[in-house]
Amino acid sequence: MNNNVNKIRAKFLKNPPDGYSKSDIKSMSDDDILDLDYFINEDFSNVSPLGISYDDINNLPTINIKCENCGHIEPIPIKALENLTKQFPYLNPSVPCPFCFGAMKPMNSK
Repeated sequence: MNNNVNKIRAKFLKNPPDGYSKSDIKSMSDDDILDLDYFINEDFSNVSPLGISYDDINNLPTINIKCENCGHIEPIPIKALENLTKQFPYLNPSVPCPFCFGAMKPMNSK
């Protein structure tokens, strides 16, 4: 892996991404370099604002959640909602809206 990180670092040193200097690139950890490369090269056009691939959404049982503030509706896999509410019980039964941070709740809940 180290050889791969060195190649990526060399690429960024030749042409630093917007907002980064050569000294920033030199001082970054190997993990930071890999993260930067991932986020620059990953195609996020198929990912919902909640970070779920639309391909996955289409293949998993989902429930629609709706923001009580702005009205944004987002399909979310039922399992993901269950996992979020278990991991963050203080959000239960809502998750924050990716646009206005209002409470998003399952549309069939009251």
